[in-house]
Amino acid sequence: MPSRCILCLAGLFVIAQPAFAQGGSILGHVADPQGNVLPHAIVSLTSAKDKSVQQARTGNEGQLCFSGVATGEYFLKVVVAGFGPG
Repeated sequence: MPSRCILCLAGLFVIAQPAFAQGGSILGHVADPQGNVLPHAIVSLTSAKDKSVQQARTGNEGQLCFSGVATGEYFLKVVVAGFGPG
């Protein structure tokens, strides 16, 4: 009986493994210091490991989404017309 339980768990792990390999998503919104949303901002997500870059543009409510993001460390840069380094 215990060997069946181990076999079932191993089967679940193999089935779940590809889902983890695909990466995750980063969801958020961009706002100024006063809390006003910033639509149409260009957001860059740069991998610290291989320097690959993904870009997204925020929606009308400042929302953004990056899909298929691998686990790791990233740098985030937001560019908005009319804003500069503070």
